[in-house]
Amino acid sequence: MLHITRNRSLALLAVAWIALAISTGADGSILTFEIAGSGHGVSDLGTLETTKAGYGDNVTTTGPVGAYSYGVGAEGFTPNVTVDYSHQTGAGNGHSSFLDGGFLGYTDYLAFNDGFKFWITLTPDAGYGVRVNSFLIEMGDMAAFPSLQSLTPAVSWSLRQDNPTGTVIASGSESLAYDAGPYNGTGSEFKNVTTSAPAYFGPVVLEFSYTGTGNNGIIAIDNVNFAQAVPEPSSLTILGIGMAGLLAQRRGKQR
Repeated sequence: MLHITRNRSLALLAVAWIALAISTGADGSILTFEIAGSGHGVSDLGTLETTKAGYGDNVTTTGPVGAYSYGVGAEGFTPNVTVDYSHQTGAGNGHSSFLDGGFLGYTDYLAFNDGFKFWITLTPDAGYGVRVNSFLIEMGDMAAFPSLQSLTPAVSWSLRQDNPTGTVIASGSESLAYDAGPYNGTGSEFKNVTTSAPAYFGPVVLEFSYTGTGNNGIIAIDNVNFAQAVPEPSSLTILGIGMAGLLAQRRGKQR
């Protein structure tokens, strides 16, 4: 007869929840913000929230699917995750942009500045989790704008459970600097940020907040890499044993 103490049951539950948090299936997608027909001049992130809503939903191919195209990471695609976008207006002449086309060396990106915040909410289907792996931040090519070369664009980011005020999963602050060398994706004007975040079995909100100097729209977010997660059978078995142990103890006390 298997005898499970309360402490052992709680330990098994803890192990199971940890395993659920880190278990993943062979899935993963990259939001490259390649949406045909957007073009430079779409200066309001609201466009992405409304007329381009659905970008990132249930990705199963790099596309194009209609106007939408994606990248794919080593983990594959995310057919069980949907994506939503929202933003908060900044101060001064700050603005946010969702652009498909070149500007200051950028191509296909989300740009923002001067007090702006925006949120990307990734919601998995029931029984699935989601994990944000990484994203790219980049500064525009300021070679032709000497007056802007001394600015220090920076962004704070966080991953939260369920909503923009939920429990923090991971967070950080990143800054960039003008590089007089070639604008080729390898200098101090670029940074690929790895979150090291575990999967969460509920909505995950990725928040970006501009914290640098200046309000000239010289920072952008690109290549948001995320994966969906599924519980491993062994994790569910451990969870079931732990729950059964606690239930058996409760029944024993009631006799």
